[in-house]
Amino acid sequence: MRTFGVIFLLRALVASLVVEFVVIRDDMNARTARRLALADLGLGVSAGVLLVVGLLRVFYFEKGAAFYFSSGAFIAKLASSSAWC
Repeated sequence: MRTFGVIFLLRALVASLVVEFVVIRDDMNARTARRLALADLGLGVSAGVLLVVGLLRVFYFEKGAAFYFSSGAFIAKLASSSAWC
């Protein structure tokens, strides 16, 4: 069930990005700016919740933090994703 939530959040994040790309192609006016702000809000909320769910999965659910932090692949993935920030 927890994996379903992560997949749902990833799809919401991608959908928000697609909406932003579609909306940004229109002429910029007040209506377009509101649509872009709503799409950006959806992107931010889904990214934030995805981050929290991911941290909860590492520290409280699944296999535990000791398992993940002993994996070189996880450390590399974590380092590469934090390089984007």
